[in-house]
Amino acid sequence: MSKQNGFTLLELIVALLILAVVSATAIVKFLDIQGNARASKIHDVAGNLRTGIDMIYAKSAIGGVEGQCNYVEKTEVETYYVCHGYPIAYVDALRRLLNIDETELHVINKEVIPDSNAERVAAIYFDTDSYTYLPEGDFCQVLYQPEKEPQIVVLDGAC
Repeated sequence: MSKQNGFTLLELIVALLILAVVSATAIVKFLDIQGNARASKIHDVAGNLRTGIDMIYAKSAIGGVEGQCNYVEKTEVETYYVCHGYPIAYVDALRRLLNIDETELHVINKEVIPDSNAERVAAIYFDTDSYTYLPEGDFCQVLYQPEKEPQIVVLDGAC
């Protein structure tokens, strides 16, 4: 009687098939975890932004400037320009307020009424190709709109 040394071709194919199914399942779970982590990070940014603008508003109220809003002669509180006590959505101000690393998160803003040097909206997001200034849609970002309600909008549908 001869002894068998090693595996047959059929056994190897079955083992590879089992490994393929297990790795495909693991990849799907890993991608879902990454999306959950990004969504969690976006919600953390929104919470930190809320805390930061509340602190600026409190300092504006203490200084008695929470009713002032002039985009030409700006009111400054703690090195932040404010309108009605809330920080204006300037890129540098939000980066300082949130201590954002530019390699991880991006911040951009725009004037809602072009050429008016007035109301601004800021978007804080991960992906350089996917952002919006609208408070709805499948994006992974935080929208800061200081002149509107709600001021902070979290879009996590595409995280």
